[in-house]
Amino acid sequence: MPADGFCYTLTRTPDAPVKTVWQAWTIAGRYGRWAGAEPGSVEMDVRPGGAWKATMVTPDGSRFPLTGSYLDVVTDRRLVVGMDVPGRPGPAVMTVELDARDGDRTEIVACRAPRRWGWSAGQRGEELNGPRVRV
Repeated sequence: MPADGFCYTLTRTPDAPVKTVWQAWTIAGRYGRWAGAEPGSVEMDVRPGGAWKATMVTPDGSRFPLTGSYLDVVTDRRLVVGMDVPGRPGPAVMTVELDARDGDRTEIVACRAPRRWGWSAGQRGEELNGPRVRV
């Protein structure tokens, strides 16, 4: 979680062991299948400072390229991923944390911190509630 304590989180607990979930996030072919990437477009150098890229495909068939880097990697536990955003001073940052649960289940907590995009508190509110309109 970011220093200011603010992030959007998504939590899921699939019926899969940590090793399998880690591989789904860190092996190009596996990531591409579940994330909706164009086949063969995903490249990953999963280490701090390593680069990644993928071409995502939307349900209507549109394609858009994404690039970024790994800011922190703790095998089977945590990924901090930066995504390049045109026009922003720094990368969009998402942290993915994995935690083993009862049986062969894994809790996945993904956190995206809007302040890391260079947004102000007011802009965070716009993202949550839509733009502010003065009447």
